[in-house]
Amino acid sequence: MLRKLFILLDEMPESRELLQQSVHLLSGSKLPFVTTAYINGATDIDYSPLFDRAHLNNNQYTYTDIVDKIYHHADTVDEISALGIKFQYEQTGARPVIYLDEDMPELKFLTDARYHDMLVIGQSTMRHIVATERGRHMLKRILAKTEIPTLLLANGITRFKTIILMYDGSARSMEAIKLFCYLMGKHITTNQLVLFTIINEQSAENESKACDFIKKYRIDFSVKRVYENEQWFELDTYLNELSEYLLVNGAGRDYITEDIIYNTANSKLLNGKKSAFIF
Repeated sequence: MLRKLFILLDEMPESRELLQQSVHLLSGSKLPFVTTAYINGATDIDYSPLFDRAHLNNNQYTYTDIVDKIYHHADTVDEISALGIKFQYEQTGARPVIYLDEDMPELKFLTDARYHDMLVIGQSTMRHIVATERGRHMLKRILAKTEIPTLLLANGITRFKTIILMYDGSARSMEAIKLFCYLMGKHITTNQLVLFTIINEQSAENESKACDFIKKYRIDFSVKRVYENEQWFELDTYLNELSEYLLVNGAGRDYITEDIIYNTANSKLLNGKKSAFIF
């Protein structure tokens, strides 16, 4: 069950869709408590002239004040879009937070993220952030240092079609699978499910335990096994065959970082209906 959701947004109009989409995809019987985050310097818009730091630190801005300042300042957002974004805040009860520290505002963001169950970063937000060098460094640090499960979410999707659970026998990859099932278990029965096992001594010994755990949520699923020295090539090949998917990865974040930060032009996760859940 997801109780506290943390969403990284920017000043683009797609924020409205991401806020609505995240709550729809991730809510159970009750809406989670939602906090939205805007990090100064993540994009080419400077938020600092818009806010009095003393007022901000003393929580003297209402959510309407914050949303108005951010979205009316952006040339990309018209009045109708700004009203739509405010309406989504009202519907979800989301609370916006601004991070203005001059040096590395993402560090305070990472500290606050610890008190939530999941971080969501939308595809359009990632594309906007990686457009600048500072943004790329900031996103790289966030992806590397976030201590909670992180969902990198494709634009506009209502389901994932195929969910790939990466498993290399390590405790970390098993924990990622458990957290995914706990936080997003409702999606397991409505999408094709694949356990992608990386063959090594640990996985050979523990794969049956992973399968037994997954069977608590779904009896029928596929298992694909690849050798350890070929895992990234085999994963790339497999993902290229799919038009829509969610990759659950606790077996190493370097693959995700390289795809988003260093392979921006041809990135899987910055284009199409492709998402990732990392831990």
